[in-house]
Order: sequence, then C-alpha cells, then structure tokens
Amino acid sequence: MLSPGSPIDIWVVERALGQGGMGSVYRCYNRDAPRILAAVKVLDAGMSRIQSVKARFVREAEILFTLNHRHIVKVRNVRMEGELPYIEMEFINGESLEARINQGPCPLPEALNLLGQAADALAYMHRMGVRHRDLKPSNILVEGDGTLKIVDFGIAADLQGEAITRTDEAFGSVSYAPPEWVDPKTLDPVKWDLYALGVVFYELVAGRMAFPMASGGSHRQQAMRLMMQKQSHPPLDPGEGYPEGVRALIRDLTTSSPAERLGSADLVMERVRALRGVEMGPVTAPAAPAMRSHEVTWYEGAGETLTAEPSAETPNLPTGVAATPNLALNAAPNLTPVAAPEPTPTAGATLAPSLTIHSDGLAETPAAPASTPDAVAPTTSSRAVLGVVALCLLAVLGLGAALWSGAGPFERPAGEADAAEGSADVLTPPDVPRRPLELVVTGLPSGTPFGARLDGLAPDAQDGFVLRFAGVSLGDHTLSLFVGPGCDTPAGETPPVWCSRREESVRVEAGDSPQLRTVSLLPPTLRDLRLSVPNLKASLSLRWGDEPPQPIKGDALRREDVSPGAYPVELIAGECPDTARGCDAKGDCPPGCVSWLGEVIVPVGDGEHLVSLSLREPTPKAGAAEGAAPSKARRQVSQGDFARWLATHPEWLKEAAQQADKADKKYLKGWAEDGTPPSPGAALVNVSWYAAQAYCAGRGGLAPLDAEPLTWEEGGGLAWHEHRQSGGAPAWRRSDGSTSTNVTPSESGQFIGVRCVR
Repeated sequence: MLSPGSPIDIWVVERALGQGGMGSVYRCYNRDAPRILAAVKVLDAGMSRIQSVKARFVREAEILFTLNHRHIVKVRNVRMEGELPYIEMEFINGESLEARINQGPCPLPEALNLLGQAADALAYMHRMGVRHRDLKPSNILVEGDGTLKIVDFGIAADLQGEAITRTDEAFGSVSYAPPEWVDPKTLDPVKWDLYALGVVFYELVAGRMAFPMASGGSHRQQAMRLMMQKQSHPPLDPGEGYPEGVRALIRDLTTSSPAERLGSADLVMERVRALRGVEMGPVTAPAAPAMRSHEVTWYEGAGETLTAEPSAETPNLPTGVAATPNLALNAAPNLTPVAAPEPTPTAGATLAPSLTIHSDGLAETPAAPASTPDAVAPTTSSRAVLGVVALCLLAVLGLGAALWSGAGPFERPAGEADAAEGSADVLTPPDVPRRPLELVVTGLPSGTPFGARLDGLAPDAQDGFVLRFAGVSLGDHTLSLFVGPGCDTPAGETPPVWCSRREESVRVEAGDSPQLRTVSLLPPTLRDLRLSVPNLKASLSLRWGDEPPQPIKGDALRREDVSPGAYPVELIAGECPDTARGCDAKGDCPPGCVSWLGEVIVPVGDGEHLVSLSLREPTPKAGAAEGAAPSKARRQVSQGDFARWLATHPEWLKEAAQQADKADKKYLKGWAEDGTPPSPGAALVNVSWYAAQAYCAGRGGLAPLDAEPLTWEEGGGLAWHEHRQSGGAPAWRRSDGSTSTNVTPSESGQFIGVRCVR
C-alpha cells in the first residue's frame, strides 16, 4: 500500500480507498492543480512484472472505457509504461451502499430510486455486452445529491465474454452470487448481475445483510457452505407491511431458479417505474431470511487438499454430497430419513459434507451426524413408532386421494363399465379447485408487443411483463404465446406473417397463493429490407413512416435491422409538394410528380427480404427541358467563417459554451482558447447543433433536412455529416443521403459540419 504523499505520475496519494485482487485504489489530487481529484487504481508492484496480469489490468480499463453512462464510474486515462501502472478514474465523493445499509432500513422511496439507477446502469452495461459479475453494496457508491455510481469492474466480462479474473482470485462475492454459481454450465452472467441486484435491494429495505458468511472453517469451506444453502433457499421477502409489488420484485430477482428470475434490467426498471409512489403500511424490521428445513454440515476428512489454483470459472464442487429428494421433505415433513453412509474419502478430496434433515416438533436436541463416532442410531421402538406413523399417514393420504378422484379404495377391474351413466352413486366434488396463475415474460426489450392465451382465453390482467389468469382449474392447460403487433388472433384464425408464435403445456398444481410461471421469449429477428422500384426514369424518393423522404439510388433502397411488421410508406417519383401526398390513388397528381401511399410487409424470417414495387412515370412539367442543370448546392460553413463570427459572439467560445451546457468536451477540438481555428479553409466540424443553429440564425437558419444537396461527394475538405433541422428540431444528413432526427443538441461530433439556408 502507498502512503499519503506518495507520487503516482502526475498524481499525489491523499488516502487509500480500497484494495482488490490486482491492485489498490487511492484518492489522489493533481500535483499541479490540487483541487482536481481522481480515483487512481494502481497495479501492485509484485504483479506489474507479470505480462498476463498487466494484460488483465489493461482489459479492465478498456472495458470501463467503452462505457459512458451517468451511473457508471468513468475511466479518464490509463498509463502502463511507468514504474506504477495505473488506471485514472473520476473520483466519486459519496458513501457506499454498504455504509448506507449499516445505518438501518432505507426508506422505500429512496431504496426504489437507488434500485432504478442501478438497474439503468445494468441495462446499459448489458446492451454494451459487459457483465459486472461482482455487484455488491461496497461496489455501489452514492454521491451527496443521490446519484448512484457502479464501480470496480475487476472481474467483469467484456463484449466477447473474456474473463479478466486471476485463477486464484475470488470469483465474485459469495454473499451476492446466485445459487447456480457452483455450476458453470448453467451460469448466465446477466442473471448473475440481476440476482445480486435483488439481494442488494433486499438489504437496502432490511438494513442488514441477507447472506452473511458463517464463521468456522477455511474461507473456501465457508463459501461453499453458503452456496449449498442458497441452493434450497426460498426467494428473499421483506415481509408483510411492504407493498406486494415490492415483495414480488425482490422475489422475482432472488429466486434460486434462473429460469424463474427476471431476465433483464429493463424489466426491473419497468417494475420500479410502476412502484413509484406506492404507499407503505405498518412495517417492522424484516426477519432473517429463513432457510428451509435442511442445512449442510461439513466435516473435514483425512487427506484434505485445498487446491491452490481452482478453475477460473468456478471452484470444484465438493464430493460426497448426500442429496435428499424434495418429495421426501414434502410428503413426510416430520420424519427423519436414515442418513446416507458417508463415502470413503479419496486422495485429493476437498470436503466431505453430510446432509442433516431437521424435523419440526421432534427431539429438542438434534441427533449427531451418522458419520461421527458419537452418532446414536434410533432405537427399534422409535423406528417402529415412526414406521407406524408413516404407514398411517400414507394410508390416510391414499384414501383421501382415492375419495378425491371419485373412486373407492377397492377399485373395480380395469375396463368394467359403470352400471348406468349419471348414477346417483357417483360422487362429484361440488366445486372444481382453482388457483390463480401469474405468467412472467422475460427476454423481451421494453415496448415489444406480445401476449398470451391460456386455453384460448386472454389474461384477466396485465402489468407490464406480468400476465395474470384468475381462477384456473387444476391440471394441464395449453399456453399460447405470441410476439408482434396485432398477433393476438382468436383460435382458428391465421395470424399475420410477421408474428412469432409458440405453444407449451402448463400444469396448475394445488395451492392457495398464485402459481408463478416464467417464460422466456425471444424478440423478433431483425431483417435487412431491400425495396426495388425497377424501370423508373424519374428521380425516386421514399418516405418511411413519418421520416423525411430519402432518395433512392438506382432502383433499390436498403434498410437494415427492420423488425417484422407492417410499415406505412410513401413512394415519390419526381418532386411532389405535401399537398399531393397519395395523389396516385386519386389520379390527380400534378405534372412532374407521382405519390403512392401503401404498406411494406416484413415477415418473420432470416436474411434479406426483397420487396419489389411499381410506380408510373410522372407527366413532364410544362417547358421542362432534358438535361437542365440542377439547383446550385449550398456551401458548407468553413472554420474561418465561424472564427470571424466568434469575434462578435464570445458566448460561443469553447469554455463559455461548455459552461452553458450548449456544448460537450469535443466542442471546437483543436481550436485555441481565443477562437483561432486549426484550418481556416477546411469545413467547420466539432461544433454542437446549438452552436450551428446560433451561427445560421442570421443566414436564413439551418438548412432543412430535405433541402439540397441531398447527397454530396466525400473529401475535398467537406464534412461527412452536417447539421440540419427538421421543423426546428435537431437533425443531420449524411453524404450518402442518410438522415436522422436522433440528435443530442449539445453533442459535438468530429464529422459534423454546418450548412445554412444562405
């Protein structure tokens, strides 16, 4: 560890913030500007000589550098050539959630706000292909204004899933790892992050840890003991008094089954938004999460060997686990099964576990494990009593089952018919037992149209991705699932070609609370679309939905990543005013113009989808001459033009515009502070849309999105993109004719030029 005052390149250590597997993190100040702070992660000196460790250290910086989100700590620099390799990150002035949890239960509105921020960061991270894999309260910081930041990506996985974990490092924090952590074949890093998020949220509500590490034994033994307990642990629940939506969200995040767990952070955000403003009832501190009726007790065997370098993915499971089927626990909860004999330890075996079943209401002092010398076998009389009780229970259960099914205990031979149909002897239950069914849909991005029918019936209620069917009879049912707009067609009707559908069976079991069923649906496969309009001499444009018309080069227009569905389009041959939209159907198109309105259908499938359309030639305009010269193209604004304007508009100099939030850090990149440009004759780039709008205000305004030129040649000092406006709103046009209105007005891209009306 470095001492306060130690130099790290241009930084000076103020104090240590924490220590990890590869290095330590320090709060530092800039030696030339002490008010500038940073969190500097230094690679330990002993490891900096190991190339593989240095590569992992750089990979952590690269992963963080790809992320740009308000709730994720930002990497500003990485230096590897010095004596102390380091990663420079923004300094977060706040406290960890760990400290916040230690203060006691967090008010529900505050906890939901923090959960929403963390889920927002996870959703962005997962879209970028990054999985954190070590989310815990100490890795989540909260600034004074309540802004949350996720830190420490030391064991994250990058876009290719490449782990950056040393083989002898802890693979995530066990208290926040999901039960499937012990089996790498079923380990989904996204579900891992979501499980950890649920545990953190529970701890915020409860004000204490959900799964503390028990003392006794080595760290590895403690970890494996906790993970085995999690295998059979029910979902976390803060208890009565909390809104049902909050309890359901925690349960859906911390269920031991990955298939039943929420599938994306987007779903968490949607559930949090629905819970904003919920009212709290009288609440007491949640009780400790109850383990089920069995626990794992560990005994060290002869010849124990703790492997120094476990698998990079997960430590090996200990041998000799005595498994007990759930059926035995459910059918006879008060019976003590005979313990399985302990296997003989083999060379290299790490642990020898013994599974002890605790019975409710039996002896106050539990029996010693069968594998210990002090174990006392049950007496013959006690075994006899238990055996009689078991037989009686089975007899009662069997008779009850027979009566419930309507058959007597002595069933007639198979195939023998009833004496008379509808005989009065036949007993039928007065009410068919029913149970609510809640269907949780995972895997779909927010906003994706979807639905389900149970035996052809629509759900009684829907809350986001949760569908509720009330009063479903026990037994097997057919569940029909569909994805796509307008795909909820009644049974027997053919759905549209853009719909994805599947059917599966659902068995509803007896019970009082709603039965939960989680299904994972895939979003529709995006397809490339090619629109072909052959044999047309006039210039051709296409309007897709409400977008501005886009010119078609040649006879085909290609659109990438189109979701299956039906899309309104307008084909325009020649030049048509807005008043002539759809004139082809009415036959009243003005000279030089044909406008056709219709739909383009993109069916479900893979690969490019080709749609061939036909359009008639427009009638020529009066006096039109072939080969007429096109209208003169407007010139892009040069850096010299903008520099002369800045002389009388200092509010748009670099520092002033950034302080006014009208420009980002790329604004006027390479320019001097006094407004001197690097290349006066070249096209103006690195300016925000706000600045372009201000410059063009006295020049007729920014060029409209559909103004000439619609395309231009790259090179010759021209910018590849340029700022435009669409109805006064930000937009851009690219040299190949592509356009967009998805523009952040303060953003200053490197290839964004400016073109005014005059």
